Amino acid sequence: IANVAGVTASSSELLLDPEGEQRLWDINLFSPQKITKQIVTGMRERGGGTVINFSSLHQFQSFKGYGAYASTKA
Repeated sequence: IANVAGVTASSSELLLDPEGEQRLWDINLFSPQKITKQIVTGMRERGGGTVINFSSLHQFQSFKGYGAYASTKA
Protein backbone atom coordinates (compact mmCIF):
# COMPACT_ATOMS: atom_id res chain seq x y z
CA ILE A 1 0.00 0.00 0.00
CA ALA A 2 1.20 3.52 -0.76
CA ASN A 3 -0.24 6.27 1.42
CA VAL A 4 0.02 9.35 -0.79
CA ALA A 5 -3.08 11.36 0.16
CA GLY A 6 -2.54 14.85 1.41
CA VAL A 7 -3.91 18.37 1.46
CA THR A 8 -2.32 21.64 2.44
CA ALA A 9 -3.51 24.98 3.72
CA SER A 10 -1.74 28.07 4.93
CA SER A 11 -2.22 29.34 8.45
CA SER A 12 -4.12 32.36 7.12
CA GLU A 13 -6.62 30.02 5.45
CA LEU A 14 -7.02 28.04 8.66
CA LEU A 15 -7.71 31.19 10.68
CA LEU A 16 -10.70 31.81 8.43
CA ASP A 17 -11.82 28.16 8.61
CA PRO A 18 -11.26 26.57 12.04
CA GLU A 19 -12.48 23.19 10.77
CA GLY A 20 -9.72 23.29 8.18
CA GLU A 21 -7.03 22.29 10.66
CA GLN A 22 -9.01 19.21 11.68
CA ARG A 23 -9.40 18.39 7.97
CA LEU A 24 -5.60 18.50 7.61
CA TRP A 25 -5.19 16.03 10.49
CA ASP A 26 -7.97 13.77 9.20
CA ILE A 27 -6.57 13.49 5.67
CA ASN A 28 -2.82 13.78 6.24
CA LEU A 29 -2.46 11.65 9.37
CA PHE A 30 -5.55 9.75 10.43
CA SER A 31 -6.64 8.49 6.99
CA PRO A 32 -3.33 6.72 6.27
CA GLN A 33 -3.41 5.20 9.77
CA LYS A 34 -6.95 3.90 9.30
CA ILE A 35 -6.25 2.48 5.85
CA THR A 36 -3.05 0.80 7.01
CA LYS A 37 -4.82 -0.80 9.99
CA GLN A 38 -7.45 -2.23 7.61
CA ILE A 39 -4.84 -3.66 5.24
CA VAL A 40 -2.35 -5.08 7.77
CA THR A 41 -4.47 -8.11 8.70
CA GLY A 42 -4.60 -9.25 5.08
CA MET A 43 -0.88 -8.64 4.66
CA ARG A 44 -0.14 -10.82 7.67
CA GLU A 45 -2.42 -13.58 6.37
CA ARG A 46 -0.55 -13.53 3.04
CA GLY A 47 2.85 -13.55 4.73
CA GLY A 48 3.82 -9.92 4.36
CA GLY A 49 3.59 -6.78 2.33
CA THR A 50 4.90 -3.26 2.10
CA VAL A 51 3.57 0.02 3.44
CA ILE A 52 5.00 3.20 1.92
CA ASN A 53 4.14 6.52 3.56
CA PHE A 54 4.81 9.65 1.53
CA SER A 55 5.42 12.82 3.48
CA SER A 56 6.56 16.34 2.67
CA LEU A 57 9.60 18.57 2.76
CA HIS A 58 7.75 20.35 5.55
CA GLN A 59 8.62 17.49 7.89
CA PHE A 60 12.21 18.75 7.83
CA GLN A 61 11.73 22.49 7.44
CA SER A 62 8.45 24.32 7.46
CA PHE A 63 7.81 27.54 5.66
CA LYS A 64 6.19 30.69 6.98
CA GLY A 65 2.47 30.23 7.37
CA TYR A 66 2.46 26.43 7.05
CA GLY A 67 3.08 25.31 10.65
CA ALA A 68 -0.23 23.47 10.99
CA TYR A 69 0.32 21.61 7.72
CA ALA A 70 3.92 20.78 8.68
CA SER A 71 2.81 19.29 11.98
CA THR A 72 0.52 16.84 10.14
CA LYS A 73 3.37 15.70 7.88
CA ALA A 74 6.16 15.28 10.44
